[in-house]
Amino acid sequence: MLQQICVLKKSALGKAAPFLENVDCYTGNADEDYETKEAVRDILNIVKDFEYHFNESTMFSGGQQAVKLKDEFRLHFLNVSRIMDCVGCQKCRLWGKLQTQGLGTALKILFSGDFDSPDPTVFDLRSMRRTHFKLTRNEVVALFNALGRLSDSIQALEMFRKLAVS
Repeated sequence: MLQQICVLKKSALGKAAPFLENVDCYTGNADEDYETKEAVRDILNIVKDFEYHFNESTMFSGGQQAVKLKDEFRLHFLNVSRIMDCVGCQKCRLWGKLQTQGLGTALKILFSGDFDSPDPTVFDLRSMRRTHFKLTRNEVVALFNALGRLSDSIQALEMFRKLAVS
């Protein structure tokens, strides 16, 4: 299951790469801005080498029934996000909501249609304009954070598998 979610997130990053390559990072420190932009480029270069195995176009194809299924899927995902509000531990709630938003952002990239014909010249996080690029700064951060956490989880799982075998 973790690998499938990772494939989904990598596919989303690949689809949004023309936008994300042009993102301007504003941390308040010029050196950190440069390092962040380089890190984003490095990740996107890795993702570009990834063979996309997730074909989102087939998931909700099929007319009116597909539209209904897509709406149900969206509502179930929103329900998961609301459930995270009920988590008692603030730290757990924060991390859970961040992961949920990261997955939601990946789904938004894949299924919204906003990234089907990329125009990377319209991306500007400083102005937070959403007329062309449909991701907020928080969504971009959540997407990368969620991919990092998921990658760490897969790596830990592989380590446990090796320990179990030996």
